[in-house]
Amino acid sequence: MKNSCRKIYCFGSQKCIHIDTTLYKLSQLHEEVIKRYSSKNNPKFSILYVDKYAPDKSIIELDSDEKFMAMLSMYGSEKQVTIYVTIENNLGSNIHANHSCANRDEPHDEYDADFCPSEEIYHSHLSSDNEDGIVNDDDEVNSFSKNSIRMEVGSKFENVVDFRRALNHFAVINEFNYYIQKSDPTRFTARCENLEYEWRIHASITQDEVTFEVKKMVEVHTCTRSNKGGNKRATQGWIANVVTDKLKSDGDVSPYELRNWIMKTYNVDVPYLKVFRGKEQAYTDMYGKWEDSFMKMDEFREELLQRNEGSIVEIDFDKVGGKKLFKRNLVSTWNGVLVPIAKNHLNDIAKNLGEYEVTRSCENQAEVKYKGTRWEVSLEERKCSCRMWQVQGRPCVHSATFIAFIRDANWDKYVDPYFTIEKFKSAYAFQIAPMPGQDQWAEKNGEKIYPPIIKRPPGRPRKNRTKSSDEPKRRHKCPRCGEYGHRQKTCKNPASQSFDQSETATSKRGKTDVVCYDRKEAAIERKLQDGRRL
Repeated sequence: MKNSCRKIYCFGSQKCIHIDTTLYKLSQLHEEVIKRYSSKNNPKFSILYVDKYAPDKSIIELDSDEKFMAMLSMYGSEKQVTIYVTIENNLGSNIHANHSCANRDEPHDEYDADFCPSEEIYHSHLSSDNEDGIVNDDDEVNSFSKNSIRMEVGSKFENVVDFRRALNHFAVINEFNYYIQKSDPTRFTARCENLEYEWRIHASITQDEVTFEVKKMVEVHTCTRSNKGGNKRATQGWIANVVTDKLKSDGDVSPYELRNWIMKTYNVDVPYLKVFRGKEQAYTDMYGKWEDSFMKMDEFREELLQRNEGSIVEIDFDKVGGKKLFKRNLVSTWNGVLVPIAKNHLNDIAKNLGEYEVTRSCENQAEVKYKGTRWEVSLEERKCSCRMWQVQGRPCVHSATFIAFIRDANWDKYVDPYFTIEKFKSAYAFQIAPMPGQDQWAEKNGEKIYPPIIKRPPGRPRKNRTKSSDEPKRRHKCPRCGEYGHRQKTCKNPASQSFDQSETATSKRGKTDVVCYDRKEAAIERKLQDGRRL
C-alpha cells in the first residue's frame, strides 16, 4: 500500500512467558514488563499486538482488560501470541509516508524499539541470542508440528517440552530409538540406543531461559529400523498428539481403527491398550478433564443468578468426608402431546387388558373385575378404588381397561396436564440470558464440588435392573396351554392343539437337546435302561 503509515518492528529483544488464560490479567502483564525494564526509572511504555483479522494488519494497544481478553480470544486456537512493548520516547508522534526508518545512528540499548513505515506486513523476527537484535530467517523459533520436523543444529523450540515432543516424533518418523543420557530443565543429551552407532544430539536453553536450541547433532543415522517391533518413543502422549486432528475431523474413532491408521501413516506397531489410553488423553487435551467441570459448578451457578434475575438454581450434592459430591441429572426435550414417560406408561399397561372384565353402570363409571377382585372406576372424576390414578396422575391398569372399552377414546385427556409437553415448555418459556466464557466468570472462594465417588459394590454384579414401584411385572406365558401366570411343569390345564409333547427345546447354551416326555413314560424308560445294565 502506497502512502502507508503502518508501523513495523525493526529490532529489539525477546522474552517468552507462559500464562493461564483463565486467570492471567493485564495488570500482571504490566508487572512483568516493569520487571523487564528494571534498569529504567518509572518507564512509560505501550503494549501492542496485531489484529490478524483486520485487512491491513492494524496495531491495537492493550490499554484495558477488554482488549486483553479480546486478544486472548483471537489467538486462542494458536495458543501463542506475539506482543510488542515500546518505550514512550521511541514512539514517533509524527510519522509520514515518505519518511524512512527511524535514525539508527543513535545508540540504543537492548530495550529500544523503533517504528518504521513499510509496505510489508507487520512482522518481527526476534532472538535473545543475537547481540545486535537483528535476526535472520534461519534463527526463527520452531514449534512442534506433526507434518514437518526440522531437527538440525540451530533449530529452536519454544521450551523443553516442545523439544522432547519434536524429538519423539522425529524418532518415530525415522524409525529409530534413542537413549537419554542427560535430561533436566536446562539441557538435554541423547544418543542412539545401539551404542555401536554415533548418532547423538545435544540441546540446551538459550539466554531467554525458555527457548531450547539444538547445539550439537550427528545427523547420520545408519542403525536398523525398529518400528515394526514397536517403537518405545511411540508413547501415549505421542499418540494423543498425532490422533487429535483425526478425532476432530472424523469424530469418535475406535481404538482398533486408530491403531490401523497409525500403522499405515507412521509405520509403527503400537499395542491396543496404549492406543486406547492415547485416545482418552487426546479427548482430555481437547475438552478438559471430566472432574474439572464439577469444580466450576458454584461459579456457573453464580453467573446464572447474576444474568437471569429471579432464577432458582440449586445444586444437589452429598457431603462426604468434607467434600461436596455432585449428583448428575439428565434433561431432554420431546415432541408430541405427552412426555415420553407418560407415553411409555400407557403403552405398558395397555398390554393384556383382555383378561379384565368391565361392567359398565353408566357412561363414566364401571366396575372392573380380575380373578375375583373388583375395582370401581370413575372417568369423570379420574378416580379408581386402587388410588394409583389419583396418586400418580396417570391411568392405572383398571382405569385403562375401562378407557379401552370405550370406542375411539382419547387417552391424552385422562392424563394429568403435568405430563403434557405444553406444560413442560411453559416452565422454560422465560428468556435465558447468554453465558460468557469461563474466564469471565466471577471467582468464588469456598468449598469445592468434587465428582461423585464411584466404587464397585461387593459381590457379583446383578444382571437384572431394579424395577420401579409402578412398573408392571413381566408375566410368564405357559407354552403348554398358552395362558399366563404359571409354567409348563406346574400346568394343570389341557394342552392346546398346537402343543407337541415330542417337540425338542434347545437349551440356552445350544449344546444339548431336552426332550419333553410324560412322567410315566420317563419312569418306564428308566426301568428298561436299568434292566439292560443288569
